[in-house]
Amino acid sequence: MGSGTWLVKLKKFLVSWLNAPLVLVCGLFLLFNAQLVLMRGLDLGSDGALLFYPTEWALARALHAGSLPFWVPELGGGYPLLADGLSGALYPPNLLAFAALPVPLAHNLLVVGHGLLGLVFMAAWGRRLGLGTGAAALAGWVFALTTPLIGQNMPMLEALAWTPLVFLITENGVRERSPRGLWPLGGVAALQWLAGFPQITLYGLLAAGVYLVGRLWVERVGWRVGGRLLAGWCAAVFLGTALAAPQLLPTWELAQASVRAGGNAGSLAGERSLFPAALVTYVVPSLGEFFSGSGLGEGFFVGALPFVLALAVIFSGERRTFALPLAGMIGVMAALAFGRFSPLFPLVSHVPGLASFRVAARFMIPAQLGLATLFGFGWEALNGAPAPRLEKWLVRFLRFTVLILMGVTLAGYPLLRALQPQLIGLGEQFVARYILGDANHLQSAAYYTVKIAALYALLLDALRFSHPGIWATLGAALLGWAAWRYQPARAGKIWAGLILIELLISQGGMRGVDPLGWVTDPPETAALVKGSVPAGLCRAFWLVDEQGVTFAPEDLALLPANFAMIHGVASTGIYSPLAPAAYHRLLEPLGTVNLAFGLRAIDPEAVVANRALLDLLNVCTLLSRQPLTGFPLAGEAAGVFVYQNDTALPRAFAVAQVEVVPSTEAALAWLAANPEKLRDTVVVEAPPPAPLARAAEAEITVISYTPTRVQIEIAAPGSVLLVFTDSFAPGWRAALDAAPAPLHRVDAVFRGVYIPAGEHLVTFEYQPRAYWLGLGVAAGALMGLFVWMKLSRFSLGGRI
Repeated sequence: MGSGTWLVKLKKFLVSWLNAPLVLVCGLFLLFNAQLVLMRGLDLGSDGALLFYPTEWALARALHAGSLPFWVPELGGGYPLLADGLSGALYPPNLLAFAALPVPLAHNLLVVGHGLLGLVFMAAWGRRLGLGTGAAALAGWVFALTTPLIGQNMPMLEALAWTPLVFLITENGVRERSPRGLWPLGGVAALQWLAGFPQITLYGLLAAGVYLVGRLWVERVGWRVGGRLLAGWCAAVFLGTALAAPQLLPTWELAQASVRAGGNAGSLAGERSLFPAALVTYVVPSLGEFFSGSGLGEGFFVGALPFVLALAVIFSGERRTFALPLAGMIGVMAALAFGRFSPLFPLVSHVPGLASFRVAARFMIPAQLGLATLFGFGWEALNGAPAPRLEKWLVRFLRFTVLILMGVTLAGYPLLRALQPQLIGLGEQFVARYILGDANHLQSAAYYTVKIAALYALLLDALRFSHPGIWATLGAALLGWAAWRYQPARAGKIWAGLILIELLISQGGMRGVDPLGWVTDPPETAALVKGSVPAGLCRAFWLVDEQGVTFAPEDLALLPANFAMIHGVASTGIYSPLAPAAYHRLLEPLGTVNLAFGLRAIDPEAVVANRALLDLLNVCTLLSRQPLTGFPLAGEAAGVFVYQNDTALPRAFAVAQVEVVPSTEAALAWLAANPEKLRDTVVVEAPPPAPLARAAEAEITVISYTPTRVQIEIAAPGSVLLVFTDSFAPGWRAALDAAPAPLHRVDAVFRGVYIPAGEHLVTFEYQPRAYWLGLGVAAGALMGLFVWMKLSRFSLGGRI
């Protein structure tokens, strides 16, 4: 093919994408994100500060050192951050941004850039379905402003941005009646997996698969052609998954030892299921914060007018070829999103893969794409000559929206005010009966009393007529009806303006941000901790109180969880959905009952009573807003007391007394039953090769300490067990005087090596085999996609 032909096709391709409506909505989206673009702050929230931003920081640090964050020693006793996936360490845009730019700038550019990417891909998907440039651009606007694309969860928005492209490629296959052109789906799926939020990727692919089946059924494609298309689609997804194997295999390996091993069970599996009544947020978006805060939803909405148009399209039969498959996809996703409120839940919660995820309401995220697409069809029809059935259903749903909004403000608000004591009492009874006795819920009765009162106040505020979300939605519905009734020739343009304005008002007019210094300026406590610890390796332990559970910016002074990593403080804390289960169990007596799914107020008395466990964990400093007894005070800053623990064991020490047990479970049970023996006896699963003796006389020096390699010199007059209180994990290997040596799991979570008498050099080195195996799998998948591409004779101009 000549270069001239390629230039023509490229020109057509760009013209089809870069049109005036799309440029307009992209400009408005940048205006909405102006504070991020101008670096006036960071949009983080609690999870952003405690989890996502610290992992981004760790990725940048590793990249600047010429490596990847295979292992970070600051989290817990050490943690395989790359395997965790939330850092998106293998996602190409992350690699480029965090390697080249300061972390705050890279973060903001990635947030805004992926929002724009999702908007543009959504518009391209609309164009592929035959929408005009205006309808496609508005559909992109609705998708971008009413999904997690404007949320605070970086890996989620990175994975979600590619979802419209998955649907576009799927539609290509249906149009061509051939799986030849489906190969790009493999590359897109790989990018989604690598972004680090597999739940969104899985749900998006599932939704696209449902849409594909619906399209084949509507088009009455024969079994033979349909079977080939389904097989080709599944093959592309499989190759994309294999292409992401360097990320997915380490994640799977980590999950087997995590608190999610075997899948979530009980209430945890159905956490944040979508209560059917929460669908009212599509009409009353101000209620979104209430349902999200109460754990009964995620606050989904697409704007009043887009929602009305989407429903009118479904019920009128407009654009049936596409509307039916999209409506079916939305229905399936909604049924799954209902979680424990759905009869399907007992089955779905045991499906491999799906059982590993919480927050069932997130099944609705792909449904947002479906609603935005259906809205595009409706708006396009509104600009032409709407069919009578569309007009009839449009009027019905407009009236319904107005009645609901007027009802909740004129009747619902006064009623809730009048019944406030009784309804709060019912809420407290519900908590006492169903929540406080559930092991998966962490907080005390006092916490839930405060939370119920706060949620009720939020509910009242959401239904006030003066709430911007109420009058913006009601105003849009009334003005939209008036435009359709009295200005039919201009209704489309008026609705477009109303939709742009309504969504901006509903989202606050401009994206809110947290102060830049919130996470970039070191807290005073960080310097105090570093100045108070003795020479050598040392960890910190932080105590959160009942008030701190609700989270406030000033609580970062406690150096909680992953946040401590940013400021070079090693901590026992770790905040991750894949926190190691054994480490979680070991720290239970200290009060950190749940390291992966939330925070719990810690009783200072429990900390004092379990000082021996702190000693074993190499905890030299403690941070608390409450006074502690028995620990010397090193200083106070920002309302936080910093204490020293002068009895902490060193990071590496020798023992001569071991208790041999058959399993990790037995080791944890022994440790819990024998707290008084933690300093001089350790638990192992393999007996020593020779009698152990004279451990107290051993001289131990850590001569080299990097994230993936540690060297320790030891001189012992007798055989001993060298204990190193960094985490034991697959991939770590040990060498004794440069010869491979057995590495043992000590006290259920630490590393240990049996050492004969004399002077020796012990080396611990991290070699993540799952990652290297994944690279081999990815190379094979890449070769398969390349062959598929060659066979398909892919043409850019013919696919978009």
